Amino acid sequence: MPVFKFKTISAIFVALAAGTLYLAIQDERFFYIYILLFLLWAGLVALGAFHIALGFFGSNISKLRTSKSEILLSFDDGPDPVYTLQILEILKKHQAKAVFFCIGRKILEHPHIIKQIVAEGHLIGNHTFSHEIKFTNLPLVYVKKELSQTENALTELGITSLKLFRPPFGVTNPTIVAAAKAMNLKIIGWSKRSLDTVLIDPEKILIRISNNIQAGDIILFHDTIPITPQVLDTFLQRTAQKGFSHDALETLKLELTK
Repeated sequence: MPVFKFKTISAIFVALAAGTLYLAIQDERFFYIYILLFLLWAGLVALGAFHIALGFFGSNISKLRTSKSEILLSFDDGPDPVYTLQILEILKKHQAKAVFFCIGRKILEHPHIIKQIVAEGHLIGNHTFSHEIKFTNLPLVYVKKELSQTENALTELGITSLKLFRPPFGVTNPTIVAAAKAMNLKIIGWSKRSLDTVLIDPEKILIRISNNIQAGDIILFHDTIPITPQVLDTFLQRTAQKGFSHDALETLKLELTK
């Protein structure tokens, strides 16, 4: 976690900007320093928003603290009637467990898949109800509504939520963090992103997520992409050969209690 968080950084920049603006009244050359400070602050905020592991706006779990050679598999954007089922078969084949961060409206569309995910020992997380791009710009009341609708969808299926939440696109801001905190949801990030929604070469994806892999890494996949089941199968084989296990759910649950 970073030493400086959003509130601290903002307070420092407000103080510096106020002083610089005062000096700019006497000497207009300081106005350019004022502009530079603003741009620097905006850049840091953008960096924090798009890099969830920094925990810039609030704490999250982006890597597990463990001494075991274990990694946590996670899948976003499902459930999908084709690829989620393929992934479940591969996980069963390798005796691996995962967290599926599901979109609320898809939970309602495919309740049988959600029940299968849980029945096979995996966890379900909240990935908002609609997963729209505008989510990052919604006011607090609507962010909480998106999260509540998804939690309610799980409750209607008789599934006890562990209150896991992954923001769409991994983007955070003060509103999203405040909504999660108000609903007692724990934000879960990742330490390795497969980019399976962008890359089309399976080997490039495998290199990306396999290089320098460490105990406690959280891997981000999507169970809505045709290439992901193939990549997952090979990834599980290769990491198993390196001595890694693929069932870190108990470690995750332990971290949630801290």
